[in-house]
Amino acid sequence: MQRGFKLLIVENDMDYLIQLVAFFERQGYIVKAATSATEAIESLDDTIDLVITENDLPDNISGIQLNTQIKNKINDMRVFLLVGSNYQKNELAFMGLDKVFFKPCRLSVLMGAIQERMSELLKN
Repeated sequence: MQRGFKLLIVENDMDYLIQLVAFFERQGYIVKAATSATEAIESLDDTIDLVITENDLPDNISGIQLNTQIKNKINDMRVFLLVGSNYQKNELAFMGLDKVFFKPCRLSVLMGAIQERMSELLKN
């Protein structure tokens, strides 16, 4: 259990968002949820340790574009992107994304990447 580590999850599929929030809260994380890029930017502050966002968001801002907006607001924020299988990994490699996961993503894989990020933060 990792107490105090704070995630912002951006997902417009409410069922999947509820599943993600419940899973990470059970693991001991503090979770903020947003259903759009606009809501995510409004929720973003320096208490957030990591943002997990899907790419297909409802307000004409993609997760890739949201990544840029987040990094303009908080330069060293880590952003993990969830994308559908219609993307090639090499298309996403040069977009400033910290990690890319293809849906459906096993939660254990996502959890491993989050724990890696936590370890980085604890070293600093």
